[in-house]
Amino acid sequence: MGNFFSKKDSIFEKKVVAMESKISILETRINSSKNYHSAFLYEKFALSSDTLSEKAICFIFSLLTSMIIYYSAKLYRLSFEILIKKNEKKLKNLKDGLEKLFEDRKFETDFERTKKLLEEYERFKKNNTTQIFNINHHKDHQ
Repeated sequence: MGNFFSKKDSIFEKKVVAMESKISILETRINSSKNYHSAFLYEKFALSSDTLSEKAICFIFSLLTSMIIYYSAKLYRLSFEILIKKNEKKLKNLKDGLEKLFEDRKFETDFERTKKLLEEYERFKKNNTTQIFNINHHKDHQ
């Protein structure tokens, strides 16, 4: 009987670890997408704005090239915003699933072990909240 409960705890811990790793991976993916997006646009348009007027043969060529660049940038920004929102939605669903997993666990046996896991989860949640605040704070200052 004791082996049955210990296997159940092991399965629960594996689920928790798996969900936490998925959350961390998605947060990293979202942050790297935001950073790459900002750096790429700045680098490409800073370089092209210096050389575009020098290479333009006539006004129409310059106008068409500018329009193409403008709409490409809009499309690029839109695609990254959609990707980031999709990943943020997945992240929210994973966090909600993890929260539900802990809520379901509260009704099962071995309260002390569950309390220990909840404390670890609260520390994990606090660290992620601090990271998100730092990211948003950094984003607001740009």
